[in-house]
Amino acid sequence: MPELRLLACFAHPDDEAFPVGGVLAQNVEEGRRVAL
Repeated sequence: MPELRLLACFAHPDDEAFPVGGVLAQNVEEGRRVAL
C-alpha cells in the first residue's frame, strides 16, 4: 500500500488550529507525513 501523505493549505496562519487540528495531530501520531 502506498505511503499516505497529507498536505493542508489554509488562507491564514492559524486557520488549521481549530477546524482540523485534531485530525492533523492524529495523523502525525499514526506516523503519516503532514505538511502545512
